[in-house]
Amino acid sequence: METVTPGRSLDRLQRWMLGASFVLLAACGVGLLWTPTQFFRSWLVAWLFWLAITLGSAAAVMLHHLADGAWGRAARPVFESAMLTLPLVAFLFVPLLFGLERLYPWIRDPVQEKAPYLNVPFFLVRTAVYFAVWFALVRLLDRRHLLVSAPGLVLYGLTITFASIDWVMSLEPHWTSTIIGLHFIAGQGLSSFAAALVALAFLARARLLPIEVNASHFRALGNLLLMFVLLWAYLSYSQLLIIWSGNLPEEISWYLRRAGPSWRWVALALVGLHFAIPFFVLLSRRVKEQAGWLAVVAAVLLLARAVDIFWLVVPAFQPDRPVIHGLDVLALLGMGALWIALFLRHLKGRLAYARS
Repeated sequence: METVTPGRSLDRLQRWMLGASFVLLAACGVGLLWTPTQFFRSWLVAWLFWLAITLGSAAAVMLHHLADGAWGRAARPVFESAMLTLPLVAFLFVPLLFGLERLYPWIRDPVQEKAPYLNVPFFLVRTAVYFAVWFALVRLLDRRHLLVSAPGLVLYGLTITFASIDWVMSLEPHWTSTIIGLHFIAGQGLSSFAAALVALAFLARARLLPIEVNASHFRALGNLLLMFVLLWAYLSYSQLLIIWSGNLPEEISWYLRRAGPSWRWVALALVGLHFAIPFFVLLSRRVKEQAGWLAVVAAVLLLARAVDIFWLVVPAFQPDRPVIHGLDVLALLGMGALWIALFLRHLKGRLAYARS
């Protein structure tokens, strides 16, 4: 077995990320003291973004164990390193516990018909169950218990469905969607593959991967990225079609807020960045076989994922017009710098030795 030593560039990048996270998160702390309500809103959006990459990576590992494709053997160190950031993601959820009342209106004004489900004690119990299941899956996958993959994907699907209901749908407790869980699953899959492609392109360029990653690997990963783009678009359109045709006031109002004169431009940006442009670009075999171009498309999709989460969450608080607050940027970048630093720590260990 050939030994592969990660380059010093990863150590340097890790130090830069740690330093940046300290500065950015300190600024978030000042924001918490200055405008606590805005802090919790911004923190929720940022946290959902980085959670998506973490959980989507765990799902990708399970999918590879079932399919055993060449794409997984190339990207497995990246996916495994990303899923092992789950303890950090769980820790970053803790600040939200102190802002539940500022985020969720059903705490201040209970919805009688949903009170047996939407109450703080049961909310906290469900949250603990989600994290317990995810921790168990990640631990078993890290120890190469491959038989957990099939039931693990089922558990992942169930838990993320209920978590998306609790953490996002209940921001507007009178709104109901039967597709929101699948929407989040598609988004998390897209987030994880986009992040993995950016990382793989960098690692391949720096010759830090323990196996040779060639054009066929990137083409396979690009095809999977295209699949998640199409799945996200299909589910988004299906949800709109079902709710719009039903024309129920409680449900249609959710889209009316997001299709108003101001938020309409965000929705149109999502159509372009999250579907139209990546779809047509990823149809090209040449683009999918060139790591650099594929990484650019993946980076655009990561930006679109942040916009999508912003579009899902923020209109519940700002229905009239979209306002990007400084804390939105600080929380996303500060949390991300810390996440990347931990990701790199795990990645260096997995790149230390070649895999057979």
